[in-house]
Amino acid sequence: MRMRDAKVGLRLAVVVCAELVAVGAMGAGPKLAEEPVPPRVTMSLSVDATDIGRNLVKSRLSMPVKQEMAKDGAVEMRYVLWTPGNHTPSGPIENIGSLVFKADDSPAALEWERDPQHMELFRVRVPPGVKVLRAEMTYIAGQPNVNSRTTDSYGGSSVGVVNWNTVLLYPAGFSSLEIDVQATLARPTGWRFGTALIAARGDQTLTYFDSVPLAELVDCPVVIGEYVRTYQLTTAGEAMHYLHVAGQEAEQTEVSESIRGKLSAMVAQAMAVMPMYPSHAKGINLPFPRDRYHFMHALGVPGGGGGVEHCLCTLCFGGERAYLDAKESEIEGGGGGLLILPHEYFHAWCGKLRAPAGLVREDFSAPADTELLWVYEGLTDYYTDVLGARSGMITEEEFRQNTADLMAAYEHRPGRLWRSVEDSARAARHLRNPSKSWSSLRQGQDYYGLGALFWMEADLLIRKNSGDTKSLDDFCRLFFDVPIRQVGAPATYEREDVVKTLKAVDGGTDWDALIHERIERPADELKFDSLAALAGCRLEYVDEATELQKKRDGRDGEAKLRTSIGLVANKEGEITDVIPGFAA
Repeated sequence: MRMRDAKVGLRLAVVVCAELVAVGAMGAGPKLAEEPVPPRVTMSLSVDATDIGRNLVKSRLSMPVKQEMAKDGAVEMRYVLWTPGNHTPSGPIENIGSLVFKADDSPAALEWERDPQHMELFRVRVPPGVKVLRAEMTYIAGQPNVNSRTTDSYGGSSVGVVNWNTVLLYPAGFSSLEIDVQATLARPTGWRFGTALIAARGDQTLTYFDSVPLAELVDCPVVIGEYVRTYQLTTAGEAMHYLHVAGQEAEQTEVSESIRGKLSAMVAQAMAVMPMYPSHAKGINLPFPRDRYHFMHALGVPGGGGGVEHCLCTLCFGGERAYLDAKESEIEGGGGGLLILPHEYFHAWCGKLRAPAGLVREDFSAPADTELLWVYEGLTDYYTDVLGARSGMITEEEFRQNTADLMAAYEHRPGRLWRSVEDSARAARHLRNPSKSWSSLRQGQDYYGLGALFWMEADLLIRKNSGDTKSLDDFCRLFFDVPIRQVGAPATYEREDVVKTLKAVDGGTDWDALIHERIERPADELKFDSLAALAGCRLEYVDEATELQKKRDGRDGEAKLRTSIGLVANKEGEITDVIPGFAA
């Protein structure tokens, strides 16, 4: 299928630095939020990843025992369950290999028991007078569950990933903002690392990091490896951005100057959309809310997949040849996975600076309300391709093809006729594992793709009604003009805040009704004729797949015939999906 006579009208021109500054000068921007209260609990965490090549990570934790912690002679400790960014109870607690609690300097193990209803809660019997509680844990890396793929720890002969949430416990009754953690990390001799944490001191094996709140520690995973290369993407005087690439071999970490330039352009394009923020340097405003940002890309890690957003960084996984193939065929071909970088980067604003109120929890055991993921993920998914096109990561034709493929995919999913986009968001914790058969009936995490199509329609409506003097960029510039809060405590919004901001940009559209129609109720029909017409396009099915589609379809070995006879078959020849009403 192809998009012909496309007149989408999205601005794909690169914004030069002077224009970027001019955009930010439109308003004074938000003020820095007040400083948080000092943490009430201090823990030390020592993580030993020297045996990560065998998928074993050991940790030792110690913390002072306060009188208010004890309940009936027991101190309650929790494992991180609701990991930020996954929107699911994804803590891989099943991979704890050993767990022992001790008191003060005693070698004797303390008695403990697990709560029968809350698997992440441990009650440790602590004798009177104990001043320090210690925990020793062995964690088995490299065997994630479907929800923990991006927040798990991984090992390999020359590369590893440490997510702190997998190797620690924290005292119940305290928020993640009230617990301060002094962490150290031991790694195989000579292995390098990349992280957003600030290293206070260290050597070729052991690194001491600055003490940070628990929320910030969990926000800052570490990639380690024999071959880790770090690239600077922004210039001095800006909020510094870095790219850390960890690979199985040295050549896999080489990123061409062309790709680095496009990633730098993508960063600039994202900043051009947003308001200005007061920086940590007095008298300077910047279009980025933090003082630093780190892209971390682990290549060829078995079991790892996708990416997850953090406030100060992003952790992404990719194939071994992600950057090598991208040298020859730019972002498409084997390097197509690089579009995960603009997706997770946009989350620095959409999700980490401001987030749905239901997703913000200061206790990692508290269930999240995921009903506004069509904003959190849908808006981000739309800007993934927009930023990719504006920065040259994909071409304008590839942008159109991606849009056509997305529309065509959803025109062949009858599950849309019974399940709303909002329902897919509320059921997010159950839908990450894809359906092995009849996926078009069950649907999946459609707040991504259908959410993106909603925001494309919103962009087109704003442009049309304003005579192309405004766009969705104006919505973002208003919506993310919020105070900068500490890591783990973003500014929040409700549905009415989204509607209010859209009305402020375009008062001629009934946004409340449109959101209800597109998001909160099942579709009346599967076609996207109205959206295509608004874009000045039509979705047309042709006899032969485009070259771009052939590249993509060849990656997984599937026969994807949804738009012809109406079936999908895997490389073993098994039919995994059939579209009702089609020839198959």
